[in-house]
Amino acid sequence: MSFKKILFVIIISGLMCIKVYAEETNYIGSWRYDEGNHLEYYMKEIIFVSQFTEQEKRMLIFDNFFNRCDNEVNFVPEDTELLDVKLYDGHLELYVSEAIRDYGGGTAWEIALVEGILSTAFTLDDVEDVTLYIDGKVEYLPEGTILDRYRKEDYICRKLREEVMTNYGL
Repeated sequence: MSFKKILFVIIISGLMCIKVYAEETNYIGSWRYDEGNHLEYYMKEIIFVSQFTEQEKRMLIFDNFFNRCDNEVNFVPEDTELLDVKLYDGHLELYVSEAIRDYGGGTAWEIALVEGILSTAFTLDDVEDVTLYIDGKVEYLPEGTILDRYRKEDYICRKLREEVMTNYGL
């Protein structure tokens, strides 16, 4: 075998052993106080390297949303457990414990909680709709919100409508 062929084989063999990690960015909906001590909503960036499966990424994103608030205001009741996250044909299913209802009600609280869930879910490209299962069942939150196949399309339309109303004082 010629020297060039041997060198080529060595180079190719070496390349096959190198692990390449690509970064991927996702976001988690969150709340925090700004400098004027006003509550503001923002999307916290979370970066993954390619060594995670898509299912692992979804679990980590929602585990972070439900359980880790790092100096942020978390509208998820403290004892809420993320039980499972499943995705089938664009339909995201979030399974959480009954403790998600333990905030006791309050429309503003529930709106903030639901906004965080939806905005986090819809940052995932492959999610088209969301269902929230509370202890295995689709049920209403204390103020009457239910997330049962809530569509990304409806979420985007609602956000655009809110923005237009805010910008034009309607």
